[in-house]
Amino acid sequence: MSRALLQLAAALLSVAPTTAQTYSLRGYLVDGLTNRPITGARIHLFSVNGGNPIGSNGPAATPVVSDESGRFAFTALPAGGYAVQAELAREVVFYEEDAHFLLARTVSVGPQFESREITIRILPPGELTGALRDESGEIVPESGIAAYRRGRRGARIELIPAGNSRVDEHGRYRVTGLRPGDYTVCAVPPERHERYLVPMAESTAAFVASGGTRVYTQACESGIHVASGEGRQIDLILRSSESVTVRSSAPAELFRDDGVSLVPERQPEIVQSPTLRYDFPETVPGHYMLESRLGDGGPGPYQVARRRVVVSNEPVQDFEIRPERGARIDVSTRRDDGIAAQKDDVTVEWLTGGERLQANRRWPDPVFMLDPGAYWLAFRARASGCAVSATLGGSDVLRGPITLLPGMTARLEIVWSTLCGSVRVHGAMNDQATSFATYLLLLSGTPQEPGDALIGTLDVHGDATIGQLPPGRYRLWTWMNDANGYVGPDLAVAPFDTVEVTSGRTASITVTPGARL
Repeated sequence: MSRALLQLAAALLSVAPTTAQTYSLRGYLVDGLTNRPITGARIHLFSVNGGNPIGSNGPAATPVVSDESGRFAFTALPAGGYAVQAELAREVVFYEEDAHFLLARTVSVGPQFESREITIRILPPGELTGALRDESGEIVPESGIAAYRRGRRGARIELIPAGNSRVDEHGRYRVTGLRPGDYTVCAVPPERHERYLVPMAESTAAFVASGGTRVYTQACESGIHVASGEGRQIDLILRSSESVTVRSSAPAELFRDDGVSLVPERQPEIVQSPTLRYDFPETVPGHYMLESRLGDGGPGPYQVARRRVVVSNEPVQDFEIRPERGARIDVSTRRDDGIAAQKDDVTVEWLTGGERLQANRRWPDPVFMLDPGAYWLAFRARASGCAVSATLGGSDVLRGPITLLPGMTARLEIVWSTLCGSVRVHGAMNDQATSFATYLLLLSGTPQEPGDALIGTLDVHGDATIGQLPPGRYRLWTWMNDANGYVGPDLAVAPFDTVEVTSGRTASITVTPGARL
């Protein structure tokens, strides 16, 4: 072959398409009552990329069967989000990772999670039943209940939506398929606020002379434990209260500020006057968040305001809210070896500490438009490597927190490296391996104000490897799960182990998983 032909062949090879890198998802199927492996069960995998309903795109891989140790494995998977389903004799069970409520059934697959193994714990579900009536014992049509489970969202323990039910013609409700744990149950009035009005024939409460009407109000009961395979009966009462008109100076939405409501309580009615006002008539007294957004529909500037308000028994309450510009953060990524970073070498998420902030909103890359407030950063590598540096306006924000001010414009500069470390964890108690214990490695923040965290499970031998970590000192918590729905300790008060990670090395640590706190 001539030299020219050899050069042509080399050129063709240099531009030949490369095979996309693939990854694996491995885990165990375990009886949550006995902590013993479940063998011979079929495991299904579905892609959840694109926001479509789970299973709408068909299976993402051929089903696999758990072996004698309960272990299963899917290989040759593109990086992304997946849902895992265990097919049992009488039911199918999705793996639910304690995470953001919208992503509870999503398992991340990619280089940063290649060494992680998940555990699907099978427990007989519990249920909640009961009656919901008004103060006179009458049925309230189209009312219902909402159940919230005390669960873990990453490093934080919060109330997570778990189920809801409308009442039937007898005023009874039923919520099934509940994971064992501690719940808050709320009585919810009919959705349409016109039907919140209390008819005279259904209540001993009379209309009042001040002009306010009596309306039904949401009431919650906390500290309800649902055991595995058992039911609890909780009867609730929809109570009536004199209504209030809440008036806002800007278009806004009204949220209940009770730590569990995730959707607006009310939309405003526009009142034409010399100064335009926005009214929420027939509002129940209580604690609320007024939230206003203007121009939040594209990559350009928008305005936002949030104000906590206490609605008392005054007939009309007028609140001034002044929307301020959101923050614009431009993100740039570079590698520490001088090679140009690819667009998705590192993806960035903005974590919040419980405020109803708009996070994870990503307009055309690499620009974020975010609400003012406090955040922590979460980095997820889509290729082998880790984020070793992150600066915002010259300040180190790799492990947060970050405060974004109204109208702020800044550049977030991320340095990505392949010189990462890892941690090998072994759990043991009384010289016995602690199979399927849970670990939590805090990546940013403090135990009192935690940010990002990696959560996983020790395998049947009590081992786990946590890879692709930037060098540094980390706090590690481990605990044993139980059939009562224990979600792990409050990091602020629970003891932890400390491990030092260095570049290119694997640190080893032996831990004794803690008991329920």
